[in-house]
Amino acid sequence: MSISDVNLLAVLVSGLLSIVIGGLWYSPKLFGSKWLELSNVNPEECKGRMGKCYLGAFILGLIMSFVLALFVKAAHAQTALDGAKVGFWAWLGFGATIPFSAVLWEKKPVALYLIHTGCLLVTLLVIGALLAVW
Repeated sequence: MSISDVNLLAVLVSGLLSIVIGGLWYSPKLFGSKWLELSNVNPEECKGRMGKCYLGAFILGLIMSFVLALFVKAAHAQTALDGAKVGFWAWLGFGATIPFSAVLWEKKPVALYLIHTGCLLVTLLVIGALLAVW
């Protein structure tokens, strides 16, 4: 398997999709208000950095999508369900475990961990499905 085996258009769309999912997840109608409360983020302070934050999140989404595309290819996933399974295992192995150290060592609230990792789970499931069928 090589990098040329990856559908870069699918990776680009997946990177954009990660921004959309995150935007919805952290909106006031879902988990945004609770996230602001638990993370002690002042929304007024965020306004001046929104462009940089979204650009950074998009770049991270591209990297995540590219690596997940490699995983999907290596797993020979060709259906949406198979792609979602690859996304789930990537989440369970890395996305759910690594951030938990903040709960253990930094005494971050479990609810904050659940908000972040829940968003990551949904993102990886959707992107994994998309990458498998595209």
